[in-house]
Amino acid sequence: MTADTSPSAYVAKYSGLPQGASCEIVETQTGGADGPGTVTVGGVQGAFVLGATASDVTVTNFFGDPTIVVSKLFAGSVFAQALYGAGPFQVRLDCTRVVNGVTIRVPIPHAASTTNTADDPFRTLNAANSFTARYEFLPTFALCEITETQNGGALSSVVSPNPLDYPFIRDGVFRLGADQTVGRVDITNTFEFANFNVAKRVIGTAAGPNQNKEFTVELSCEVQIDLNGTMRPIAIPDGEERTFHNGETVTWRDLPAGADCAVTETDSGGANVIALAYRGAPVTGSTVALIQGSSSGVLTNTFLLAFTGAQLGPWMLVGGPLLLVGLGFLLVSRRRRGTAEPVTE
Repeated sequence: MTADTSPSAYVAKYSGLPQGASCEIVETQTGGADGPGTVTVGGVQGAFVLGATASDVTVTNFFGDPTIVVSKLFAGSVFAQALYGAGPFQVRLDCTRVVNGVTIRVPIPHAASTTNTADDPFRTLNAANSFTARYEFLPTFALCEITETQNGGALSSVVSPNPLDYPFIRDGVFRLGADQTVGRVDITNTFEFANFNVAKRVIGTAAGPNQNKEFTVELSCEVQIDLNGTMRPIAIPDGEERTFHNGETVTWRDLPAGADCAVTETDSGGANVIALAYRGAPVTGSTVALIQGSSSGVLTNTFLLAFTGAQLGPWMLVGGPLLLVGLGFLLVSRRRRGTAEPVTE
């Protein structure tokens, strides 16, 4: 018989049993409790004899209450952290456990509150809570994994459950402990600076008259802040705009490493083609992913001569006859070679 008629006090009935029979109740499915239920009749455990009136049997199950404490740690440059590491950060807890032989997902109690039963696996870590969050009222010995869903634009994020608190099962998965145990999970976010150098190069058939032109370029950057690919714009230290000439280099300093940065030349001097290379490789488009430390790019402006009818006419007067003579010579030569080749049957 299955007792599942009430969320807090489950009730089941047996009827039609013979008076005087010796009976014993054994719980065959524990519903995910820490162990088999304790069976008592009138406060006494064990077998009992049916009387003339109904026998009240109580089966008591114990459910423990382990806790997870999640803390945010920082690594890398303290100055980069101060500039870009304010967060907020968000984590998600996913747990499973075995109930009556079936593995099920564990609903995560909302914000460590017994009065709000909504399933809420997310917690926010920010300065207001000292970058710490708790998961309480979890089932004992469940298998759990924590994922940082918002990393605040960090260069890297590492989730580190403490194996001394809760043992590892496989990559990222750990087993909760018994009742009243507390396990610590640290999430370390690394923030580093990137400096971006861009050199100007002028080439092409019309490069000469454009060697001394001044060019204007702007930089815009953004970082990915969550697993959904949400991007957040970054304020550029010392401004977005730079000006330079052929052979000169401009630099943007103290950018967040890992940021996606777009190079836009707002004044190209009328160049026919503008091409960007980063770390020696051509860039499709204008966006690069900055690495930690200093890295360089080259912005090349190509200027080409434009041939007009007026420019082409004199060349044809001089070069045209030469071209016709050359073609005639080529035809004669091929004809002569053709007569000299042996004929094979």
